[in-house]
Amino acid sequence: MALSLYREIEELPPDERNWLQERLLSTLSPENATLKRTYKNRFGTFDDQVLATLEEEKPPPGPYEIHDMAVSDGRTAVEFYRRLSSLYDDRLDFHCSDYAHSLIVVSRPRESLEIVIDDSGKLVQIVFPPFVFNTARRAKIRYFPVNRLVEWAVTRFRVRSLLREFETDRRGLE
Repeated sequence: MALSLYREIEELPPDERNWLQERLLSTLSPENATLKRTYKNRFGTFDDQVLATLEEEKPPPGPYEIHDMAVSDGRTAVEFYRRLSSLYDDRLDFHCSDYAHSLIVVSRPRESLEIVIDDSGKLVQIVFPPFVFNTARRAKIRYFPVNRLVEWAVTRFRVRSLLREFETDRRGLE
Protein backbone atom coordinates (compact mmCIF):
# COMPACT_ATOMS: atom_id res chain seq x y z
CA MET A 1 0.00 0.00 0.00
CA ALA A 2 1.17 3.50 -0.73
CA LEU A 3 2.35 5.40 2.34
CA SER A 4 1.04 8.62 0.83
CA LEU A 5 -2.44 7.35 1.74
CA TYR A 6 -1.63 7.58 5.45
CA ARG A 7 -2.87 11.15 5.90
CA GLU A 8 -5.77 10.76 3.48
CA ILE A 9 -7.42 8.15 5.67
CA GLU A 10 -7.53 10.56 8.65
CA GLU A 11 -11.10 11.47 7.65
CA LEU A 12 -12.38 7.90 8.03
CA PRO A 13 -14.20 6.62 11.14
CA PRO A 14 -11.68 5.75 13.92
CA ASP A 15 -11.92 1.95 13.70
CA GLU A 16 -11.52 1.91 9.93
CA ARG A 17 -8.75 4.54 10.06
CA ASN A 18 -6.79 2.63 12.72
CA TRP A 19 -7.08 -0.64 10.82
CA LEU A 20 -5.84 0.94 7.57
CA GLN A 21 -3.01 2.85 9.26
CA GLU A 22 -1.86 -0.33 11.00
CA ARG A 23 -1.88 -2.17 7.67
CA LEU A 24 0.08 0.62 5.98
CA LEU A 25 2.73 0.62 8.70
CA SER A 26 3.09 -3.15 8.53
CA THR A 27 4.16 -2.83 4.88
CA LEU A 28 6.84 -0.28 5.70
CA SER A 29 10.39 -1.43 6.23
CA PRO A 30 13.11 1.20 6.32
CA GLU A 31 16.69 0.64 5.19
CA ASN A 32 17.58 -1.30 8.35
CA ALA A 33 14.75 -3.74 7.47
CA THR A 34 12.98 -3.45 10.81
CA LEU A 35 9.28 -4.17 10.71
CA LYS A 36 6.67 -1.63 11.74
CA ARG A 37 4.16 -3.59 13.74
CA THR A 38 1.80 -1.45 15.75
CA TYR A 39 -1.84 -1.45 16.67
CA LYS A 40 -4.20 0.16 19.13
CA ASN A 41 -3.73 -1.05 22.70
CA ARG A 42 -0.77 -3.22 21.67
CA PHE A 43 0.82 -2.95 25.10
CA GLY A 44 -2.38 -2.60 27.14
CA THR A 45 -1.50 -5.42 29.53
CA PHE A 46 2.04 -4.13 29.98
CA ASP A 47 0.75 -0.60 30.61
CA ASP A 48 -1.71 -1.95 33.19
CA GLN A 49 1.08 -3.81 34.99
CA VAL A 50 3.42 -0.80 35.02
CA LEU A 51 0.72 1.48 36.39
CA ALA A 52 -0.30 -1.08 39.03
CA THR A 53 3.35 -1.43 40.11
CA LEU A 54 3.77 2.35 40.30
CA GLU A 55 0.66 2.69 42.45
CA GLU A 56 1.77 -0.19 44.69
CA GLU A 57 5.42 0.87 45.07
CA LYS A 58 4.69 4.61 45.40
CA PRO A 59 7.96 5.91 43.86
CA PRO A 60 9.20 9.42 44.66
CA PRO A 61 7.11 12.17 43.01
CA GLY A 62 9.59 12.84 40.20
CA PRO A 63 10.29 14.52 37.84
CA TYR A 64 10.76 11.60 35.46
CA GLU A 65 12.20 11.37 31.99
CA ILE A 66 11.06 8.54 29.73
CA HIS A 67 12.35 7.73 26.25
CA ASP A 68 10.22 5.31 24.23
CA MET A 69 12.16 4.00 21.23
CA ALA A 70 11.01 2.38 17.98
CA VAL A 71 7.55 3.95 18.25
CA SER A 72 6.46 3.61 14.58
CA ASP A 73 3.67 6.20 14.37
CA GLY A 74 3.58 6.63 18.15
CA ARG A 75 0.08 5.30 18.83
CA THR A 76 1.12 2.94 21.65
CA ALA A 77 3.54 5.51 23.11
CA VAL A 78 0.77 8.12 23.21
CA GLU A 79 -1.59 5.68 24.94
CA PHE A 80 1.07 4.97 27.61
CA TYR A 81 1.94 8.67 27.97
CA ARG A 82 -1.69 9.61 28.54
CA ARG A 83 -2.03 7.03 31.28
CA LEU A 84 1.26 8.02 32.96
CA SER A 85 0.56 11.73 32.72
CA SER A 86 -2.66 11.24 34.66
CA LEU A 87 -0.43 10.19 37.59
CA TYR A 88 2.54 12.52 37.09
CA ASP A 89 1.14 15.63 35.37
CA ASP A 90 3.96 18.04 34.52
CA ARG A 91 6.56 15.93 36.36
CA LEU A 92 6.85 13.69 33.31
CA ASP A 93 9.17 14.43 30.39
CA PHE A 94 8.24 11.90 27.70
CA HIS A 95 10.32 11.48 24.49
CA CYS A 96 9.59 9.20 21.54
CA SER A 97 11.85 8.25 18.67
CA ASP A 98 12.09 5.95 15.71
CA TYR A 99 14.54 5.20 12.91
CA ALA A 100 13.04 8.00 10.82
CA HIS A 101 11.32 10.97 12.40
CA SER A 102 9.38 11.70 9.26
CA LEU A 103 8.69 10.50 5.76
CA ILE A 104 8.46 12.82 2.76
CA VAL A 105 6.30 12.12 -0.28
CA VAL A 106 7.82 13.64 -3.43
CA SER A 107 6.07 13.93 -6.79
CA ARG A 108 5.74 16.21 -9.77
CA PRO A 109 2.41 17.89 -10.56
CA ARG A 110 0.21 15.85 -12.90
CA GLU A 111 2.48 12.79 -12.76
CA SER A 112 1.52 9.50 -11.18
CA LEU A 113 4.99 8.66 -9.86
CA GLU A 114 5.52 9.28 -6.14
CA ILE A 115 8.56 8.47 -4.08
CA VAL A 116 8.73 8.31 -0.32
CA ILE A 117 12.01 9.17 1.35
CA ASP A 118 12.99 9.25 5.00
CA ASP A 119 14.32 12.33 6.77
CA SER A 120 17.89 11.43 5.80
CA GLY A 121 16.96 11.30 2.09
CA LYS A 122 16.97 7.52 1.70
CA LEU A 123 14.42 6.06 -0.67
CA VAL A 124 11.77 4.03 1.18
CA GLN A 125 8.99 3.46 -1.33
CA ILE A 126 8.21 3.96 -5.02
CA VAL A 127 4.59 4.36 -6.10
CA PHE A 128 3.99 3.96 -9.82
CA PRO A 129 0.33 2.92 -10.10
CA PRO A 130 -0.68 0.19 -9.94
CA PHE A 131 2.73 -0.78 -8.52
CA VAL A 132 4.01 0.00 -5.02
CA PHE A 133 7.64 -0.97 -4.38
CA ASN A 134 9.19 -1.20 -0.93
CA THR A 135 12.89 -0.54 -1.47
CA ALA A 136 14.08 -2.38 1.65
CA ARG A 137 12.07 -5.56 1.08
CA ARG A 138 11.96 -6.19 -2.61
CA ALA A 139 9.69 -8.79 -4.15
CA LYS A 140 11.45 -11.98 -5.14
CA ILE A 141 12.27 -11.92 -8.85
CA ARG A 142 11.29 -15.55 -9.43
CA TYR A 143 7.76 -14.86 -8.14
CA PHE A 144 7.31 -11.35 -9.52
CA PRO A 145 9.58 -10.91 -12.55
CA VAL A 146 7.37 -8.27 -14.21
CA ASN A 147 7.22 -6.24 -11.00
CA ARG A 148 10.98 -6.32 -10.63
CA LEU A 149 11.47 -5.30 -14.27
CA VAL A 150 9.04 -2.39 -13.86
CA GLU A 151 10.77 -1.38 -10.61
CA TRP A 152 14.16 -1.42 -12.30
CA ALA A 153 12.95 0.65 -15.27
CA VAL A 154 11.06 3.19 -13.15
CA THR A 155 14.02 3.56 -10.79
CA ARG A 156 16.50 3.99 -13.59
CA PHE A 157 14.52 6.32 -15.83
CA ARG A 158 12.23 8.24 -13.48
CA VAL A 159 13.08 7.90 -9.78
CA ARG A 160 16.73 8.91 -10.03
CA SER A 161 15.87 12.17 -11.80
CA LEU A 162 13.10 12.92 -9.28
CA LEU A 163 15.52 12.34 -6.39
CA ARG A 164 18.13 14.61 -8.01
CA GLU A 165 15.51 17.28 -8.55
CA PHE A 166 14.39 17.01 -4.91
CA GLU A 167 17.98 17.33 -3.69
CA THR A 168 18.80 20.36 -5.86
CA ASP A 169 15.72 22.36 -6.82
CA ARG A 170 12.34 21.57 -5.27
CA ARG A 171 10.35 24.33 -6.96
CA GLY A 172 8.57 22.07 -9.47
CA LEU A 173 7.74 19.38 -6.94
CA GLU A 174 4.83 18.68 -4.65
